[in-house]
Order: sequence, then structure tokens, then C-alpha cells
Amino acid sequence: MIRISTVQLSVIPGNIRANFEQMEREIQNARKQNTDILIFPELCLSGYMIGDLWEQNAFLRECERYGQKIADAAENIIVIFGNIAVDPKKKNNDGRVRKYNAAFAACNGQFLKNDRGLSYTIKTLLPDYRQFDDKRHFTSLPELAAEENQSVSSLLAPFTFTIRQETLRAGIVLCEDSWDENARLSPMEILSEKNIDILFNLSASPFTLEKNDKRHRLFSASLSRLGCPMLYINRRGLENNGKDCYTYDGMTAAYDPKGTLLAEAVPYQAERSCFSFDIAAKKLTAEKEMKPFRGDMLLPALRYGLKEFLSAIHAGRVVIGISGGIDSAVNAALYRSVLPAENLLLVNTPTRFNSETTKNLARRLAENLEAPFVELPIDSFINETVSQIDDLQIPSPSDMKTLHLTGFMKENIQARDRSTRILATLSSAFGGIFTCNANKTELTVGYGTLYGDLSGALAATADLWKHQI
Repeated sequence: MIRISTVQLSVIPGNIRANFEQMEREIQNARKQNTDILIFPELCLSGYMIGDLWEQNAFLRECERYGQKIADAAENIIVIFGNIAVDPKKKNNDGRVRKYNAAFAACNGQFLKNDRGLSYTIKTLLPDYRQFDDKRHFTSLPELAAEENQSVSSLLAPFTFTIRQETLRAGIVLCEDSWDENARLSPMEILSEKNIDILFNLSASPFTLEKNDKRHRLFSASLSRLGCPMLYINRRGLENNGKDCYTYDGMTAAYDPKGTLLAEAVPYQAERSCFSFDIAAKKLTAEKEMKPFRGDMLLPALRYGLKEFLSAIHAGRVVIGISGGIDSAVNAALYRSVLPAENLLLVNTPTRFNSETTKNLARRLAENLEAPFVELPIDSFINETVSQIDDLQIPSPSDMKTLHLTGFMKENIQARDRSTRILATLSSAFGGIFTCNANKTELTVGYGTLYGDLSGALAATADLWKHQI
């Protein structure tokens, strides 16, 4: 019986040393638990969506250096992990050094070789849709096969491990390699034809709504056809590419040869999962109960993302402008669910056009959330801005131009003064950040004021349609 442990590591993007330290602790813990094989997720040393860091040679060398440190730490235990593989003998089409998104297996300071004699396996299918930009940085296995006039099947090989006189043949794939529904080839099918005992999928798969259900349907259909069990190991954490933030939910899962979901880790938790594997029977068993997750995924994703974002930028206090409407109310409640009341400042900034109803709703919201609340009328600021700009004369070489503010422009002044004069200043004095409360419906139709209600450190609900709010 083989004992396999998995860790859905919370990967810190770009921080190789911190990720290594986490992995080293997990290796030590797994060894104490008499684990035979320990599996980490895809690109767990480096992070995944880290942009031009992939083009920094010093960063690549550090990935390689700490990959060797993982191998050195793997004393009397097989450690499987995702890392970058660099081939200095080859160049990409843009002249930069050749890189592969790869999976390694290591033990006692050595990288183990697959049946092809390679010390790593290369990701076959590289996603380039939505937020993914893999083809910009990495070379796929089909590209390498074409260069060398070989087939993908000849290069994609399993690893053979000998553990206490037992032989385990494992097919290792990376994330998208199992999402092959519309691909021209199936890495899992290629490996299943090579007499493997089990498949390991090392993933860095960001949360999207209903992705988990689709993964179960897709993987179950493939595995039932191939007759092979599989362990899916996904990472946790947050990646912020400067424009979007992506959460990773973990949700490590085990499937039997019929494609049945046997076990699933709790999303967004620091789960260490242990499995026993009977090679002869191809039977994979979780050592403790891991019931498949059933429940809402959206709210946990938002809460986890918020906590990770605030932690990453070292912000513990938040200012939220509340209007009495649903968007700011939902954002205030969301932030309050991850922050103590005293770290949240709710601000209502009415003008003469705001009704008593909306002002009272804002006040009641603060009372219900037990959060500090201030009401700061902004009519005087708006009037001052209007008096400075309206009828302002601009000299030019040919004539004098006079500026006039329309009613629409004056409306936008309200939104800008709220954000740049009040919320930005308050957040600085309060020692925190202020939020953007926009949603996807508003952003799609352009319903928002630039530098005004589109300002803020994070738009936590920006990817939600109005009906989801």
C-alpha cells in the first residue's frame, strides 16, 4: 500500500524563498507521517500569473536553485512539484531563453527521470484565453515535438517509482492537460495507453463561478473512459496582476477508475490530504473523510480574496462611501465579514439632492454592522469647484475661450469630490484604503465617473452582474 499526501499550498506570487520555506516544512511533516509520495501544485515555487518576471533571467535561475533545494530536502520521500524548466540550449521565437511549465519528481537530492529519460514532464496544453497568457512565456510539448520531428506520444512518458518493493507507474499532467474536451490531443489518454497505475494532475487553476462542477463532469467522463484513478492537486492563494485579482480555491480531489468523485478538500483551507493507494486494485482511499463540497462558492471566494488582498498590501483598515443603495451596502457587509467593526469606516457624503430616505438607510446600515459612521455633506466643496471652473476664461493665441459646466458635468463633480477629496483623504487619515463599489453591469455600460466612483484600491464586486449583487 502506497501512502500519498497532497498539499494545496498557498503560493505567494514571485516570492520563491517564502514558498520554498512552506514546502520544506511540509516535506518534514510528511516524512514524520511516513508518507511515500508528497505532491505539490503547479508552479508552486514561483507563482503562475506573474507576467514579465518570467523573462527575468535572475528569477529563472532562482527557480532552478530552489528546485534543487526541494530535491535536497526530499530525504527518503518522493516529492512531486511544479516548477519552471529552463533549456539554455534553445531559444524561443522572440530570442529569449526557452522555458517550459513543468513537473518534477525528486528524491534524496536527485531529480527522477521518466520512462523517456527526461528529468521533468512538460505541460502539453497551454491556455491562452481570458486571463491566461501561457503561450507568451512557455513552450508546449507539441511545439518541442514538432521541432524534434517526433510525436507528442513519444515524448510524453510516465514516471516509474519503486517504493518498498512495489512499482508504481504514474502519469503526471499539469492543469490544462486534463481540460482536453476541445483539444486536438489528450495527454491523459496518451499516458493511459502506457500502462500507468494512476494520474496526478498538478494545477494552478483560479476560481471561476461553476468551474468546480464543470471540472467534475469533464474529469469524470475522461477517467471513466480511460479506466484510471486520479488525484487533482490545486493551489490556494491570490494573484494580483495589477489589473485583476484571482483567487485559487485548492479543492484537491480524488477520482476512482470509474470517474467517481471519492474525496474533495475544503476550498480555501490549508488542507493536507492523505490517501492510501492499492496498486494492484487501482484503489485510492482517503485516510479521513473528505466529503465532496456542496455549497455556495461565490461568497467564500470574495471573502478569501479580500482577506488575501488586504494582507498582501498590509492594509488593515478600510473606508467605504455608502449611499444608501445596494452596491455600497453589499460591499460594506462584505468587508465587515472579514474585518473587525472598528477597522471599517462608513461615510455618507450627501448633497442637497439626496433624500432623507437614503441618508437614513446609510445610517441604519452602519448601525447594523456596528461600524463607525460619519456624514459629511459635500455641497460646499462642489459649489467651490463649480465657482472656480464655470465661466473660467482660457487665453489662447487667437482668442479667449470661456469654459461652461453643464448639469451633467456638475453631476460628475459630485462623484469626483466624494472620492478624491473625501474618501481618499479620510482613508489616509484613517490609516487604510478606500473601496470601489462598482459592479460588472455598471462597468459594461459605462455607468461610472472616471476618477470618481471608479476610484478605489479594490473593486471587490467588479466581476458580479447586478443580479448577483
